[in-house]
Parts: sequence; structure tokens; C-alpha cells
Amino acid sequence: MAHSSSEISDIVTISIGIASIIPSSEAKPKDLIHLADTSLYTSKTKGRNTISTP
Repeated sequence: MAHSSSEISDIVTISIGIASIIPSSEAKPKDLIHLADTSLYTSKTKGRNTISTP
């Protein structure tokens, strides 16, 4: 898809951060969110248009 008004890229790209945890009494939802967020920013740092896992 064309994205001519972007200063970064002429096309739309996607960066994805994937994370999972094994449920336990110690695990909290924010732990999973933190892992996914960290993975997302890893993808963006790699140059965008990538998928990253912890």
C-alpha cells in the first residue's frame, strides 16, 4: 500500500512484538505486556517491518 505522505517510507510496513508466558500465581498481566512491548521496540530498532520475540 502506498504511503506517499510518510517521511520514513513510501509504503506501509508493520513491526510486531510477540510474547508469551506460562500462567502461574506469580505471573501478572503487566509482565506479559512488558515482554510484548520490549519485543515490539526490538523490531522497530532492527529497521521496522520485522517480527521479534523475547
